[in-house]
Amino acid sequence: MNLRKKYKQLFKGKTRSNDVKLISENIAADKEFKETVGMIYQGAMGGNQMVDEINDELGDYYEDVMKSPNDKIKNAFANLRSQMYEPAENVAGAAKELLDLLG
Repeated sequence: MNLRKKYKQLFKGKTRSNDVKLISENIAADKEFKETVGMIYQGAMGGNQMVDEINDELGDYYEDVMKSPNDKIKNAFANLRSQMYEPAENVAGAAKELLDLLG
């Protein structure tokens, strides 16, 4: 058995779980992500529907959030995105829920 094959067997799966853990920690601590959600919350509190911001700005974080093992953050993120065409008060409530989870 060559060294490369032995290394792969030894570390198989460990890198992936560590990467997922880092992604999860990073998305919850990502300042720009929190600012984006906060901007959507503030706009919705002001009566704006925030369709473009939810679709474009929040959409940039989709893959990172979905890779996160934190189901509460994933569900709150999906809920906020599903409120895109709903009244501003619904958007604000969903954004607040996600902000509370992000800390």
